[in-house]
Amino acid sequence: MTREITSLLSVEDEVLEVVASYLDQRDQAATIRVCWRLHNPSARQLYRHLVVPRHKASNLFSTLTGSKYDYGIHVRTIRYTPVSDLDVRFAHALLCGAIPRIPNLYGLNVHVPQYLAPFLVPILGKGSTVFSPPNLSRCLPALTDLRVHGDIRLLGLVQDCPITTLSITRAMKQSDFDYLIDILEKKGSKNLMIKNLTIALHYSVGLQIATALSRIAITFSILRHLTLRLPATNALDISRLFAETQLFPLLQSLVINDWPGVRPVFPQGQGRTRVLDVQHGHIVQSSSFRPQLNRMSFGNIHWSREVPSNIWVMKEEIHQPNGLTEQLISDVHDNPMMWGDIIYKLPNTI
Repeated sequence: MTREITSLLSVEDEVLEVVASYLDQRDQAATIRVCWRLHNPSARQLYRHLVVPRHKASNLFSTLTGSKYDYGIHVRTIRYTPVSDLDVRFAHALLCGAIPRIPNLYGLNVHVPQYLAPFLVPILGKGSTVFSPPNLSRCLPALTDLRVHGDIRLLGLVQDCPITTLSITRAMKQSDFDYLIDILEKKGSKNLMIKNLTIALHYSVGLQIATALSRIAITFSILRHLTLRLPATNALDISRLFAETQLFPLLQSLVINDWPGVRPVFPQGQGRTRVLDVQHGHIVQSSSFRPQLNRMSFGNIHWSREVPSNIWVMKEEIHQPNGLTEQLISDVHDNPMMWGDIIYKLPNTI
């Protein structure tokens, strides 16, 4: 036994880190409790990417905020989905208690189902202590990826963080959309950080899609990738808008409704080939304003090119999002009306 302990003590930290990475989470947790030599390597692996367990948010956040070992410094990403009204209360612990202890966090995914939304509102009220936390821009200097499915006011807690990827997947009504634009304009200036944006718009906002896109383009001036989720939309209206304006000059990709089940609808009598030829013309013209644009997708209709070539190829296929299928399924169940058809309808005159 003495020789085994001596051998373990002599192993380099880098080797122990590799050993810990091969352990599953249960074994990593066990080694933290019983083997001090593997404590730090296992802690770094166990807490690096956290998916908060169902009904165990309290235990996890208490560990992050109260442990003498300062486990929070190892955390890089957190995915948190409350499952009960009591569990929602731990959003307070996440946003106010744990945040000062996780300075290296770069990815935060908070998903509050619609049926739990009423329990989140009091927590986010102006009189709540949530709105008087420490300076979060100092506490989360590494936060670049924020994904929120819930009350739009959650953004108020991290508005000064260096976020480059932002995803808001709860359908926004006009007041929510106004809040998003106002809080990210940063006192009237254009937002120069966010390059990847995913947002869901309520039907009432989607009806004024040209106005919404114009406001987004003014606020997010260096946007590279834009994904919009709309209840129902005419794909030709959007492609024509991009052909007729110079919005988003740095854009590389535009995706409208990224759920794999969204299929194109071609009104009877207009002809599928004719309609797609019209959109092809829109897209060629759009790329003349946007030299880096290489993808435009409308449901299962995907247009792509190899930059700098101007030869656009159309494919109709089910797109499988990278690593977010489970998240998309949850979003669909929470907002079933948000996933309407992509309509290809020509105007009365072209």
